[in-house]
Amino acid sequence: MNGQLDTVGLVAAAAALKTDNSSETINQSTHMENKKLVFIDLDGTLIETASGKTFPEGIWDMRLKLDVFQKLKKLQPKGIFIVTNQGGIEKGFVDPRIFHTKIAYVIGALQEYMGLGCVVGGRFCSSNNRENADRKPNPGMLIDIWNEWELNMKERLPKEEIVMIGDASGPEHGWSSDDIDTAKNFGCDYVHVGDFVKAKVRPGEIVLR
Repeated sequence: MNGQLDTVGLVAAAAALKTDNSSETINQSTHMENKKLVFIDLDGTLIETASGKTFPEGIWDMRLKLDVFQKLKKLQPKGIFIVTNQGGIEKGFVDPRIFHTKIAYVIGALQEYMGLGCVVGGRFCSSNNRENADRKPNPGMLIDIWNEWELNMKERLPKEEIVMIGDASGPEHGWSSDDIDTAKNFGCDYVHVGDFVKAKVRPGEIVLR
């Protein structure tokens, strides 16, 4: 079972989107310029457990990472989409109805925080099959959202204008490489969430230190 949640319809939101054309020319080697679409992981990236444990004990064991919210707002993308593996659903550890409530809350909170000038949505994969096209590090969820953006917004965003943010960035970060590998497999830039929070962010730009 895979799922998709959008709090703002892409077509309805199109008229509300604001394009910022004020970005100055910057050094390509140290900046990622004009990121209009953000794919972002959920657990450990947008939210963390209130208990401090690796895996949440329940829907209540959750805290929004507001420092990430703040940097996303400064970036001012046109769209932000959560892409998350949730294999615990298939294994029976997580009730899908409860998870829908959880991710809907996170999407709604981020949508309200960002304002209606940004489309916020999400998609998850509950399969544990590594061959499933939608399970990260496979790029199926990203490809589907990218294609749906073009269909509904009448705009084909080049991959140079897309970025993936996550915490599964490889052994140097003490975790898997699923997020960074997803970005590589899709063909867009990637930023570890810790680097994103520390980065200088101007509208449409991420300036990494």
